[in-house]
Amino acid sequence: MPAIEITNGLHKDDVGAVRKIMSIYRPYWYIFLISFVLGLAGAWVWNITREPVYLVKSGILIHEYSPSLSSANNLDFLNRQADTYNQLTLLESHAMVDSALAYMDAGVSYYEPGKFLGSYPRIEIYRNSPFRVSFDKNHSQPFGKRFTLAIIDENWYRLSGMKGIRDFEEEKEYFFGQRLQGTGHSFTINIVQPFFKELHAGRTYQFIINDASKISQTYKSSLKIEPFYKESSAFEISLKAANYQRAADFVNVLKSIFIQQSLRQKSKSARNTIHFIENLIAFTRGTPDETDDRLQDFLERERPVNLSSIASQLADELKSLDREKVLVEVKQRYYDFIIEYIHDRRDFSEVFSPSALGIEDPVLINQLVELERLENERSRLLLASTSGSPSVQAIDNNIRQAKTALDDNIRNLRMGSSVLLADLNRRIDQMEHRIGQLPGTEQELLGIKRMLNINEAIHNLLLEKQAEAAISLASTTSDHRIIDQARNSGQVSPRMAMNYIFGIVISLGLPFIFIGFTDIVNTRIKTKEQVNRKLGFPLIGVVPRHKSLIKKGQIEVIVFDKPFSPVTEAFRNIRSNLHFFSPRKKNNLIVVTSVRSGEGKTFTAVNLAAVLAISDKRTLYIDADIRKIQPNKFTSNMIDIGLSNYLIGRADLDDIINPSSQNKNMYIMNSGIISPNPAELIESEAMVRLLTEDLHDYEYIIVDTSPVGMVADAKPLMSLSRLNMFVLRHNYTSIADMEFIREYTERARIKNLVITVNDIRQTKNGYGQGYGFGYGFGYGAAGTKSTQFTHIQ
Repeated sequence: MPAIEITNGLHKDDVGAVRKIMSIYRPYWYIFLISFVLGLAGAWVWNITREPVYLVKSGILIHEYSPSLSSANNLDFLNRQADTYNQLTLLESHAMVDSALAYMDAGVSYYEPGKFLGSYPRIEIYRNSPFRVSFDKNHSQPFGKRFTLAIIDENWYRLSGMKGIRDFEEEKEYFFGQRLQGTGHSFTINIVQPFFKELHAGRTYQFIINDASKISQTYKSSLKIEPFYKESSAFEISLKAANYQRAADFVNVLKSIFIQQSLRQKSKSARNTIHFIENLIAFTRGTPDETDDRLQDFLERERPVNLSSIASQLADELKSLDREKVLVEVKQRYYDFIIEYIHDRRDFSEVFSPSALGIEDPVLINQLVELERLENERSRLLLASTSGSPSVQAIDNNIRQAKTALDDNIRNLRMGSSVLLADLNRRIDQMEHRIGQLPGTEQELLGIKRMLNINEAIHNLLLEKQAEAAISLASTTSDHRIIDQARNSGQVSPRMAMNYIFGIVISLGLPFIFIGFTDIVNTRIKTKEQVNRKLGFPLIGVVPRHKSLIKKGQIEVIVFDKPFSPVTEAFRNIRSNLHFFSPRKKNNLIVVTSVRSGEGKTFTAVNLAAVLAISDKRTLYIDADIRKIQPNKFTSNMIDIGLSNYLIGRADLDDIINPSSQNKNMYIMNSGIISPNPAELIESEAMVRLLTEDLHDYEYIIVDTSPVGMVADAKPLMSLSRLNMFVLRHNYTSIADMEFIREYTERARIKNLVITVNDIRQTKNGYGQGYGFGYGFGYGAAGTKSTQFTHIQ
């Protein structure tokens, strides 16, 4: 079994794939460097120009139910632990947010200019503004417009506004305390004492008058309430804002108002009970003081009277009946109170517990509890919808049904109390009839004492209930509790580290994707494997890129001009490889062609001829493109005598072959005049005789033909040649062009084919961009020679 080569833990194929990928991107390192710098710079500019946003967090415990004295007496039956969801809806409602903002006086935002570099262009100052703006809330204001204020001294300032703010487009001076009023504004600016001249004079500030509805919406959308744990009644309140101190104050005020409102709601039952009892006291038939006065007058008029045993017994029985009657009458007044609420369609949140007056009917209590629940549910729904919504209408229907049931129950209870009251009155009448049989003085004394007992019973009962309600009110505590005050949890925007990472990823990712995509969609040749796979012809050599291939209409003969350049070494390498394909000493005919113009065919043919000449090989260069007049490839002179003149019989062979002034072994045959039938001339017997018989004195004959993809002139020449060389240009010749070469050579049955790749880019470690075209000549810049030389085989 063959061994598998491993390199640093990777298979050889994996290493090759990685190297191939790296070779695609290595030539564009400067693009990655520039993009990296721009990405970091963009992230830095973004970070310093964005307004910082901070996260403030706090905790609150909703409906922590703690039984109190009032609950033991059932006075807070309507203040039971309510639905947590309803309370959260109330906590984050617009009404609660508006109340918190109004308490904080958030109508104006103050700023001072930031530094040019290193910070946001403006910085909000929340508590440290040296001036305050107060505006008329009943007057139209330039909401959202930015004003610029420069403090002159503690008495004067200069004010200007943004474009479009009438009366403030130009900077003007005003004194502090002056009322600025116009069609669209009405506000006053006052200096804050103490004023520090050295600190504030000459400084510039900005302020914006906020639209209450917009700032309320901004705070509400930024407010977030979530449970600390699943199904927990402890919630975390978080808020994102540009000024963390303002955000912390808002959250703390919001919690405080929420708890105070909850406390007021919870103590409402006790307050309503006290108010009801106070009204009952006002309707009593007399006071203990007035009755005492009547008793004192009686004792002064009459001698002391001792009641008989019968009179004393009758007095005690009558006292008990009167006390029982007072309790029934108080209950009837409560029933009338509930009936009045039902008929007036008043909010049942003001109804207090019937237990406070000794009414312990469970059906009545449950009906009142259900009505209070429905009223709260309706209030919650109205926070997010209107009274016409189906859900609210369904609640309204349930409330009507509950009130109807309550009204029926109350009337039944009142009817029962009326029957009881009638029985008590009958029994009292009987007692009064028996008292009427006593002596007159005893009757009068019993009447006075009876009145005194009734008043005392009423007052004692009502004062007792009033005291209980007062104790309940005093001991009322909120069901909610603050876990901790709002605190700054750090800056959340801009996220500087993430922005730098994002900038780096984008700056490196975009060129990576773009270059990779360009490489994928690029159908031009990039690797030696592509050439071998499509053609299968021997690759005889590669020619690196040179700055100037054409100069002043003349093909640059680099072999002569720069003998130690990498390009010259490339042609030397091709010359060495030619010995394997064309080893004859005489008449080595080599046809050089390409698919299209621009691939470096002529440049390759000229320099190939030159490199053969400098190796003492008698070489003839033939320009066989007779379709247009061209200058001599080795000089800038236009020569109109050449191959075409010879083929039509108007010139001799000696007339068209010119020796080169640069090398004694180099001879040139120009294309000559333009012929009307170039294809026929190339296929003529004269051309065949010229290449096969007349040029036997030359060791190498390099024929530069027309591109085969454009005209068919090269085909007859290629059938006569010893070697046919196709010139491809790196990153220029397409895959389709190579497919054309393969089909063309198969159809024409052309043999002895070799490939030369031109215009290979130079890299750090050689030529070829790591695409498999590199050959490691060891030559750097033109004219620098190394001691090492390697041939491609």
